Formats: sequence, C-alpha cells, structure tokens
Amino acid sequence: MPARGVIFWNMRRNVMSHDTPAVAGPPPRLLERVREAIRIRHYSRRTEQAYVGWIRRFIGFHQKRHPRELGEPHVTAFLSRLATDAVSASTQNQALSAILFLYDVVLGDRLPWMNDIVRAQRPERLPVVLSRQEVAALLSRLRGPVWLMASLMYGAGLRLLECAELRVKDLNFDRGELTTLAHETTHWTAHESRLARDLGTKRFGSEGYAIEELVAELGAAFLCADLDLTLEPREDHAAYIANWLDVLKADNRAIFTAASHAQRAADFINGLQPAASGG
Repeated sequence: MPARGVIFWNMRRNVMSHDTPAVAGPPPRLLERVREAIRIRHYSRRTEQAYVGWIRRFIGFHQKRHPRELGEPHVTAFLSRLATDAVSASTQNQALSAILFLYDVVLGDRLPWMNDIVRAQRPERLPVVLSRQEVAALLSRLRGPVWLMASLMYGAGLRLLECAELRVKDLNFDRGELTTLAHETTHWTAHESRLARDLGTKRFGSEGYAIEELVAELGAAFLCADLDLTLEPREDHAAYIANWLDVLKADNRAIFTAASHAQRAADFINGLQPAASGG
C-alpha cells in the first residue's frame, strides 16, 4: 500500500505539471523595455544610463503620465524647463535624443511632430589654442598616468574617453603609431571646410551616425593599405559594427555609398602629404 500510494502521488504530480498552464509573468515595465532596446543595439553603458535617466525625468516632469498620452507640447515644455535651468545645449540635445528614442524605437510611434522639434544650438566659441611653450609648461607639471594621457591626447588629437579606452595593442612603439588615428582623421574630413560630408543627423544610434562610422572605418582601412599598415580586429569588433547592420540591411547600396565617401576621404588625406623629393 505505501508503494502504491507513492506511485499514485507521482502520477498525480506529473499530470498536474503537464496539464497546468504556465502563468505568464507581467509584461516588462517601460524602463525595462528601454534598457532592452538599448542593449540589443549594443549602445554603451553610459548611453543606457543617460537615456533611462532622461526618460525617467521626462515622465516625472509630467506627473508620471504614460508617454503615449503626451505629445509635442509636452516634449517642448520639458526641454524649455531644461533651458530655464541653464542646462547646456549638448545636454538638452541628449535629453531630446533619449525622448525620441523612446517614441521611435521603444513605443514604435514615429509621429509627424518628431521631425519638427528644433534642437538646441550650441553657442559659437573660438577655441583657445596653447602655444608649444605653454603646452610644454603644462605637461612638465604632470606626473605618472595623467602625464601619459595628456601627452597622448595632445599628440594624437584624442578625446578623453578615446584615450581612456586605449589598449596596449593599439600602440606600435617601434613605428610610433596609434592605430585609431586613421579612423579619427577620416572623421576630420567631414567638416564643411574640407569635404563637407553630411550623411544626416549625427545623433548616437541614428542612421547618419552609423553610416559615418562605417565611412570612418573603411577610410581607416584604405589609409592603412596605402601606408602598408596591418589592421588587427578588436575583441569587441562584432559589437562595434552592430550599429551598421540596420543600415546595410535596409539599403543594399549603402556599402558602396560608404566606400565612395571613404575613398574620397583617403584621397583627400593622402593629397595633404608633401610630395617625395626626387633623387
């Protein structure tokens, strides 16, 4: 009897486990959907934190109403409040990019008014350029890693984050080369005073941003081929190129367009080099 009771219980437990429907969990909350959309697109952790923070502030500003209930006046009111709080133009534009990402990507609502919102204009400022003597005096007062980073940023024209993310394998000490330089120099040619390359909005994650990055990477490959340099793929190369995939899938001629711009950039840069003297 005890054995039969055990068998009966096991059968009953198996029947219940197969017949009882699984209880679906609650749908993901809005901010979790934002995080998931950002991570699928391989955006940086800094971008994820910034976008989630701005979306949370936008919802809180409007008494926690769902974004589907809000429209252009509500976005404008939020951005105007940021301007009143003396937030910089770049910060206002980052907030706007986060809100547009929320509507366009997460909620799937590409609304007509989204194209009419005006981004904050950065004030015109003339750069302050230090003389060589002033740079030397500044560097002479630095020590250790800070001196090394400042020297690399000054000598190679790197931004702070680019310098902080450098790896040893990005440097060729024998030839005195920094392997990210060709990529950044290709970006440099886009300025209106050079090739005036305008591929659309440069908002991070946008189509214009992705195609410009593709141009820069192809331009770096062309320049390295011209200079007989060997490219070594990064460990995170697959994640880095993920932003290009949507563009390449949507337009089968995008790779040819990018290659054409990249070749023009490489030709422009090569044309700046002085001609080799004969004999």
